[in-house]
Amino acid sequence: MSDTELLVLDEDLPESLAEVVRAIGLASTLKLIQRFGGIRIYVPQPEHIAEDHDLARALGLPAARKLAQIWGSERLPVPRAAKALRLARDRALRRDFKTLSASQCALKYQVTERQVYWITGRAEEDPKQTNLF
Repeated sequence: MSDTELLVLDEDLPESLAEVVRAIGLASTLKLIQRFGGIRIYVPQPEHIAEDHDLARALGLPAARKLAQIWGSERLPVPRAAKALRLARDRALRRDFKTLSASQCALKYQVTERQVYWITGRAEEDPKQTNLF
């Protein structure tokens, strides 16, 4: 799990994932989003989930079976949770910006240096920004 994923807050996630987080935990929910975000997945009954099932490979067998106890025989929509992941990335980037340069943060988080300055609220420090006045 990445640093960014560790900084995802429950309250940032779409409401539709709140019950999933309560059932299988935040870490497993993030794995679910990473693997299946943006699609509806069929969740079989718990007894039909073995270690080689897609859900078990993505979440681990215990979490997959917990998910199946609640949503077995249903199609579960899995949001991409792009906003929550972006907010977490921004928190992680701001934390790292205390010890890393803008270019290092840009490479680590796959954003531009300008975005680093914008996210950290330090646009005035961007050497490419010109003073208009």
